[in-house]
Amino acid sequence: MAVTAADVTAPTGELRPEWFTSPALPTAAGVWIGLGENTVPDGATSEQTDAVVTAYVYVRGFSDLLLRMSADPNSVSIDKGDISASFAKDQRDQIAAKVSRWQATYAALLEEIAAGSVEVAYNPPRTSYSQSAVVSF
Repeated sequence: MAVTAADVTAPTGELRPEWFTSPALPTAAGVWIGLGENTVPDGATSEQTDAVVTAYVYVRGFSDLLLRMSADPNSVSIDKGDISASFAKDQRDQIAAKVSRWQATYAALLEEIAAGSVEVAYNPPRTSYSQSAVVSF
């Protein structure tokens, strides 16, 4: 199964369409999916590939969201020519935590794939035994 924009979009995924207006989330996610596929190491299984791509998309999505939240005020008020802007630190902290979690997941997946590049086969020992049987026709 290949990762699609629908896989990372709410309600299935963690990214919400209303957070992304330009470009829209499906467009951005499609680009991130393509970039994430380029980061998958050789020898990855399809499940590992999907996990790496998903983690990459979440890192990019939440990082983009965090950058916009850091630049855009949470609220703006104008009073007699004075402009006041406020930023919600707790919101940024929550998104920063998601970025960190997904970065750690992404790094761990890449390490797992690199470590698993040597295949180990399990060949159990063969045992044989004899048993007497009585057969009648």
